Amino acid sequence: MLGIDGDDDINDRLKRATGIEGVFVLRVLPGSAAERAGLIPAQRTRRGVVPGDIITALNGKPVARLGDLLARLDDFRVDQSVELTLKRGAQERSLQLQLQAGN
Repeated sequence: MLGIDGDDDINDRLKRATGIEGVFVLRVLPGSAAERAGLIPAQRTRRGVVPGDIITALNGKPVARLGDLLARLDDFRVDQSVELTLKRGAQERSLQLQLQAGN
């Protein structure tokens, strides 16, 4: 696992609101690979939800929904490294993560 929480219904609403395709990181689990890699979750403010990181690809293959991301992760083993492509604000960046066992 990466150590993020997401929700396809919320993800779809955020995609419609922002026009950005990808998996919106809603929460980063403490002590997870995602936390160690520095992923930033969405934040709720008085003005609504402010997107954090949006995962757009896993090892170069696009992901549009949380289900897509989870299905692609099934192709990898614990301790294997994967490359995430993500959008953070106006910038696109890539980072390496080492997968960990899920609970």
